[in-house]
Amino acid sequence: MKITDALLGEHGAFYAQFDRLEETLPHTTSAAEVREQAALLAAALVTHAKLEDALLFDRMRSAGADEGLLDTMEAEHTDIASLLTRAQGSQHALHRLAAGGRVHQVGRLAAAQR
Repeated sequence: MKITDALLGEHGAFYAQFDRLEETLPHTTSAAEVREQAALLAAALVTHAKLEDALLFDRMRSAGADEGLLDTMEAEHTDIASLLTRAQGSQHALHRLAAGGRVHQVGRLAAAQR
């Protein structure tokens, strides 16, 4: 299996997690439930991003991939890390992100480039 296939497969799992979180947010009164879902998603995203950073980006550069695309992908990782940091700092941050339509946006940033 190619690393790109594995990483893209993880994107599908993230979309399902984002869908579940988006479905949960309007109907829950439990901050603990939101924190639990967000913590699982954050852990998976961080691990995934580190793998892409370590295994994918340099190889793509070496293979002559479009620098603009790589710059965009790396900027998206920075944006995601920033959003996760903010979300972890406040129990209501994910509610605010969802209200602004940002929860799905975070998960689908890379997909928009394809």
